[in-house]
Amino acid sequence: MSTPSLPGATSRGRTYAFMGGVVATLLTLSVALPLALGDRPQTAPTGGPDTLAFSTPGPGAALLPSGAPAVSTLPGASPAPGTIRPDGSTVPAASGQAAAPGQSGGQAPGVPAAPDAGGTAPVPAGGAAARTASDQGVTADSVTLGVFIIDFGRANDVGASFTGYSPAEQKNLANAFAAETNAKGGIAGRRLVLAFQTVDILDQQTMRDACTNFAETDKVFAVTQVLGVYGDPILKCAQDLKLPYLANDGAVSSYYRQAQGYIFTTQPSTLRTQIAMVRELVRLGELKGRKVGFLFEDGYLTADNRATIDELKRNGITPVEGVTSASDVALALRQIPPIARDFCTKKVDYVLYAVNSIYGAQFAQNMERFGCRPAYAMSDFDFTMNGDAFPQDMPNSWFDRALSITSSRTGEGRVGKPEPAHDVACRQTFQRRTGLVVDRNTAADSKYSSVVNACTLQELFAQGFIRAGTNPTRATFVRALAGLGAFENGNYGPSSFNGKTDAPDAVRVTRGVLSCKCWQPQTDFFRPG
Repeated sequence: MSTPSLPGATSRGRTYAFMGGVVATLLTLSVALPLALGDRPQTAPTGGPDTLAFSTPGPGAALLPSGAPAVSTLPGASPAPGTIRPDGSTVPAASGQAAAPGQSGGQAPGVPAAPDAGGTAPVPAGGAAARTASDQGVTADSVTLGVFIIDFGRANDVGASFTGYSPAEQKNLANAFAAETNAKGGIAGRRLVLAFQTVDILDQQTMRDACTNFAETDKVFAVTQVLGVYGDPILKCAQDLKLPYLANDGAVSSYYRQAQGYIFTTQPSTLRTQIAMVRELVRLGELKGRKVGFLFEDGYLTADNRATIDELKRNGITPVEGVTSASDVALALRQIPPIARDFCTKKVDYVLYAVNSIYGAQFAQNMERFGCRPAYAMSDFDFTMNGDAFPQDMPNSWFDRALSITSSRTGEGRVGKPEPAHDVACRQTFQRRTGLVVDRNTAADSKYSSVVNACTLQELFAQGFIRAGTNPTRATFVRALAGLGAFENGNYGPSSFNGKTDAPDAVRVTRGVLSCKCWQPQTDFFRPG
């Protein structure tokens, strides 16, 4: 949701390329696809509850409250009453279907209805239509997708260490996955063409310029990125240039409204994940009788963080506030020690994180240095915190006192949960095409996550394109994708686009465990309170 910068860098919306394990997500920016998407639309996932069977309940295994709705109660077609939208509001307990952010309910004029699961897009009256050049980036035989390529050169010059991720290597990998898609017939008979724009990780202006070039020079149909674009360049693409924007990272809540339905993310918005964290901690009784501190970042994240504080206050909790810079890592690292000392002085014994993983690790280490050992809780604000690289930097006292309210499947292999078939197919395609091996149960699982996240984004692009009819436009594409309903979301729990365009529908509780310095799931997935 934000990222620290090296000196001179600007803030990043919910992405953290400065964590070495996370940067591997750039290896698979958009196009890992194990299925022949040109043959048929993918069906929505079906089946019963996603249940974890614990042979011996570990610490916190009973955290799932009695009566909490489990996965099997999650509808695949519409947001149920109580669903938290990207802006933090809640779907009311009333009849009617919530519209996607920035869109009205009902079928848009001239937009084909989405097919039923397993079906095909409806054929316009008069018989089968010939494929035409229906919008920019679309010809009768091809569709062009923009892919952001990240240049880490300047970051390496000022002290970062990103090797093996040159622009050429990123392009070669992306082209390999595009070849996989095209070898299976492309997308609904159209060949997938990739257009690349290289951006400097430390320079947001290069990202804005890339959006302009995608639209005006490359004339792409849509853009995609797993990691590396942050802040207002997202709006440059989605709002100003009307390029459908498909990304892994969730955005600040206001962006979804401003883009009027052109932003789709496989992770929750900043505000939605933080509201879910607060509500679940309250429901679990975690904050009862505690002195709560809230560590958060400023800048464009301020509105969502103030709304989170308001949610705490509605539940009778007035937190001690600690605010760091969202845009300047050097400044933030100077701010963290006095904030930690202030929290210690005020006897804060439960800290809620809304900061990136670098700041989170530094804060916990400073609290330990000052002799303070609070409990911690976090959300998917920085998804890297929910990977096993993050706990490696934490003091021993942090473990078994840290919870995460997350949509991630991290740690399922450690409790005997099989890898979902969708994720297996994505991983195997990646490994076959690149010769690289990824493992969901290692500290490098952020790389595993990036593979299946990228695979999901490619599937979503194909789903929206197919469901928008024989000759899609960008407007029909975003409408079709917004009504997709439930879908399989790589390394995440139950997810859908219906009434919202940030995907996850459910969360679970995970706990930091010292014996493995890793996260371990403590509950099934359930709808947040």
